[in-house]
This record gives sequence, C-alpha cells and structure tokens, in this order.
Amino acid sequence: MKKLAYPIVAIIGLSLTACSNQHSNYEANLTTAKKMMAAHEAEDLDNFMASVSLDMEWQSPAYGSDIAGYNEYKEAVASYQNLFSDLKFNSPTWLPGTDETGQPDGSVRVYGRWTGTHDSTGSQVDLLAYHYFDFDTAGQVIAVGDFFDITGLFDSVGTAGTPVLVSLKIKDGLLDTALGTLDSPEGLPATRAYEGCLSLERYVQPETNTIWISSTWVSNEAYDQYLEWRLNEDSFVSSKLTPLLVGGDRGLTINQMHSEIKKY
Repeated sequence: MKKLAYPIVAIIGLSLTACSNQHSNYEANLTTAKKMMAAHEAEDLDNFMASVSLDMEWQSPAYGSDIAGYNEYKEAVASYQNLFSDLKFNSPTWLPGTDETGQPDGSVRVYGRWTGTHDSTGSQVDLLAYHYFDFDTAGQVIAVGDFFDITGLFDSVGTAGTPVLVSLKIKDGLLDTALGTLDSPEGLPATRAYEGCLSLERYVQPETNTIWISSTWVSNEAYDQYLEWRLNEDSFVSSKLTPLLVGGDRGLTINQMHSEIKKY
C-alpha cells in the first residue's frame, strides 16, 4: 500500500497545479463568449455587441485584410445575420488562450462548424471555423479573430458575389500617378480589406488613359456600405483621386450589377 502513496499524491499534485494555472477570469470570459455565440445564432445583434468594447480590434477572415474596428465588426456580424437564417454553431471545442509566453491570459478560443441557410438561394451552409476572443480587465471583448474560407462560403451557396465594374478616365500624362495613388495603402488595398469584398482586380487601357477596376462583393448591401464610407466618410476619392480624373467626378463611372446574374 505504501508504494501507491506516491503516485496518488503526485496525481493530486498535478491536478492542483493544472487548476492553479488556469487564469482567474477564464470561466467568466468563457460564459460571455458562449452568450455571444448564442446571440448570433438567434440573430440578436444588440445582445451580441453588448459585450464588445468600442475600442476592440477585429481580424476579418477576408484574404489580405488588415485589422478593423468596432463599426466594421458590427456591420460584418449584421450582414451574416441578414444573409443567412437558422445559424447554428455545432460541436464547439472551447479552449483557454495564452499570451506570447504560453501562460493563460483569460482569452477564449473555439473550433466548430457553422450551419445555416443562405436566404436568397436556399443553399445550405456547412463551414468549419475558428474564432478567438480577447478580453480587457472589465470583461469586455477587446479583440476578435475570425478564421474560415469566406470566398468558399459564398461560392458554396451558389453565388460568386455581386460584381462591380468601375472605370476611371485619367487626365493625359497622369496615368502613372493614378496607378501609384490607387496602389497606395489607402487606395485599392483598403478597398480589398473592406468587409464584404471577395475579390479585386485593376486593369489598364493605356490607349484611352483608362483604368478599370473589377470587384465582387458578398451582396449589393455590402458594396453600398463600402461606397457610403468611401465617398462620404473617407477623403481618398475626393482629395487624391478626383483631381486626376478627366472632368473631376465625371471621370468616375460605377457599374453595379444588381440582378439577372448568370454564370456559364
């Protein structure tokens, strides 16, 4: 019997050590994260965002996207709730997060599978996903990361997105300047990083001094939100692009395809 004493004591010691290594805020933060997921499934945007700090940072699943903020995150969550119904996060595996040294920091990570129905096509969603939630000292979510195949998601439900074609008629001698302006971080890279943009390409027609920009978006509403920001809140177009266009604003043409889209 004495030979069993040491293993039993060792096991108890390891258990106590494992418990003591858990961050004191993890259980409360885990409860918050689970409530947010439940609110998303119920399409309850207000309750979902109630636990999110206004100073939060968000990593979008879109390829090449930069860190965004509270408003962009709220718009993205709202767009999913508007585009899909019967959302369900299945078989979640909840895990504690760690800091850069590997120590528990109270953050929450989760793996799972989203299912639902795309409202406009009736197609079923089956999407593997990973999410992280970081918290501040007040228990508010201060950072979120979403990782899944967003382009594959919209391809799978029978739509490659809403296509948009933009033409820019550039003044003589300013084509290279215009291309440099568009390629700057606040130009087309910012457009590509905007939530809802699935793809973005530009083409040059030097014979006519014209630049063509082709993009696809998850919905017309997503592009409308981008356009509202770009033309009315952001200064890039008015201060840096318009002066390069023939006739100012008249040199910019936006063709947004709304309906009767068919792939061959």
